[in-house]
Amino acid sequence: MDDFIGQYADSVRFTEWSIKDTAIIPTGGKGKGHAGYKRQNGGIDEFYILPIVFKEEIAQSFPIQTTCRVLTEKGRLKPSKNGYQHQIKVNKKPIRHYVVIEKLEFD
Repeated sequence: MDDFIGQYADSVRFTEWSIKDTAIIPTGGKGKGHAGYKRQNGGIDEFYILPIVFKEEIAQSFPIQTTCRVLTEKGRLKPSKNGYQHQIKVNKKPIRHYVVIEKLEFD
């Protein structure tokens, strides 16, 4: 997951939260399309990642529930009230996302 975030955190694959209600045209293809949204929460970056991107590019061949459980235990995935996906409104439509929390670096 750190490789994915490191590679795409500041790329066009993540739209800034403040403009999430603008039209996004996914270009499709692994490593090419819209991956989700990024926002700051208390000085920490949070990445709202679309389920298909999370499954294909983060979990990859690992079971999704196992991936989510391990990332939650490590404090890297924010669980929701009913599991692991959060629902946000984008262009007034509810869309599900996984919320990945930036890895904190300590000196």
